[in-house]
Amino acid sequence: MISSNWYGLENLETLDCSENSLSGVIPPSFFFLPSLTDLCLNDNNFYGQITELQNVTSSLTNRNLGDNNLDGPLPDFFFQLHNLSHLSLSFNNFTGTVQLDKFTKLKKLANLDLSHNRLIRYCLAPSVVCLKFTHLQVPYRFGFLNSLDLHANLLTGEVSLPPPTALYVDLSRNKLYGFISPDFSNYLSSSWFFSVANNKISGTIPSSICNATDLEVLDLSSNNLNGSIPACLAEQSLTVLHLGGNNIRGNMPGNFTEYCRLEMIDLSHNHLEGKIPQSLSNCSNLKALNVGSNKISDTFPCWLRRLSYLHVLMLRFNNFHGSIDCSRVNYTWPALQIIDLASNNFSGVLPRNLFLELEAMKVDSAQSCVDHLYAANRIIFGDDSRAHVDMYYQDTVTSTFKGQEMSVPKIWFNFNSIDFSNNGFVGGIPETVGELKSLYLLNLSHNALTGQIPPAIGNLKELGSLDLSFNKLEGCIPERLSGIPHLSFLNLSYSELVGMIPRGNQLQTFDDNSFMGNKGLCGFPINKACNNDREEAPLQLASEDEQLFSRADIYGGAAVGFAVGMAIIFLPLLVSRGWRECYDKLLHGLIL
Repeated sequence: MISSNWYGLENLETLDCSENSLSGVIPPSFFFLPSLTDLCLNDNNFYGQITELQNVTSSLTNRNLGDNNLDGPLPDFFFQLHNLSHLSLSFNNFTGTVQLDKFTKLKKLANLDLSHNRLIRYCLAPSVVCLKFTHLQVPYRFGFLNSLDLHANLLTGEVSLPPPTALYVDLSRNKLYGFISPDFSNYLSSSWFFSVANNKISGTIPSSICNATDLEVLDLSSNNLNGSIPACLAEQSLTVLHLGGNNIRGNMPGNFTEYCRLEMIDLSHNHLEGKIPQSLSNCSNLKALNVGSNKISDTFPCWLRRLSYLHVLMLRFNNFHGSIDCSRVNYTWPALQIIDLASNNFSGVLPRNLFLELEAMKVDSAQSCVDHLYAANRIIFGDDSRAHVDMYYQDTVTSTFKGQEMSVPKIWFNFNSIDFSNNGFVGGIPETVGELKSLYLLNLSHNALTGQIPPAIGNLKELGSLDLSFNKLEGCIPERLSGIPHLSFLNLSYSELVGMIPRGNQLQTFDDNSFMGNKGLCGFPINKACNNDREEAPLQLASEDEQLFSRADIYGGAAVGFAVGMAIIFLPLLVSRGWRECYDKLLHGLIL
């Protein structure tokens, strides 16, 4: 708990109690300290409603109450803080109607963050019936905000024109609809960050968006946009371009210049066709390329190996075809940590050198100095370093894990994944896959791979998911697979494996679904006993002992039979004179 008695501190200018475990309600006395300009109570456990106050005369310029458990409506006395320039109420549980016209009374307000709350609708004034967002465009304006963050609420209505001076605009994860008007870019002339992702916006992307020449992040993903991608976007100074999850058609822009600054491109889940333009190799800072779930028809883009910072390559669910052998290209994959080629028409053998060239996967994941992949920048408002907003952007990827598609919200540097499933690969699995020390997911299922499972896979101590199902693999399951400590998913079903399933700490945790469809397998957990393996050795020894006893009985019986036969012949000769005379006459006749 924090004390409610702060009277007597008339000269206190800054109070920073952020990032602690303070709880309770926020003391009203904070707002009556005459010299207090900075109040930072973010990242604590304050709860409840903020007490409504009257006649507040405060010098507050910066107020951060984010990341708490505050609830209820926004109190009206906030709008009496006329010196306020930065207000953050994000990551709380504030509810109700936001009367945005009241914020216009705060003439110095530059940064407003209401994100991650439960705010529902906008209203112009108390005397006006609540209107949807479309009615705020004319004549309403947001004023002179430098930062507007309203993402992750329940806001409805058409998307509004942003503040013309805004450097940072985030309206994502709401229920906004409508379209992006051609003059929208006039309000983004100074913006570095613009996102309306995860809404219901439709129509085409106007080419005038390229007039916003200062944009670094453009995120229009997960909407209902159609049409084609404006070619001019390839010539912008963007670092992030995310248009995934729409209905965009046509080809990718083919005019990426040598001045390309893109670090992340996500065009997945659209209807794009054609090929990946080779001009993309000009984007030397590219970290993530995701064109999954489109209709792209191309061969494997070996030339992407020139991009030494590329961490993520997602080509899944397209019409890529041919071999993935890049031996003729004099580059490697020094940073690649996620490569997903699933559900295409790739063919040929898995190149042995491919796995040796994945340098980032050969390094122990504990040696990574950055926890996950992101693009970031700090936007400073004016000359005050405290007046800033962190432009922080992270992309997500979709991978097949435990047989299910899952979204990875953060691309962690220790999440190293190879997915070549649902293609036409043939031949064996190269032993070199065992060099990838930090590999977490390996999916080679639904191909036509032959040969044995390489024992070197047992070297992959970080492996959590292994799927080799629906191939033509043969031979025994390597014993070393039972020693992979973190293996939580295993699927070796529907191949031609034989022999006893190895016993070990991990393999004993999987049910028979992991091994079904292999007629030659036996042992736990499938319901088939083994005949000539190690587990049956004691039974075999017992059987051999029984066989020894059986042979002794036979020999003994033969000896007894022989003795009895001889006795039948010679005993009468010894006892009876008549038998001896008959025997002598018979013997004399045979001799003569």
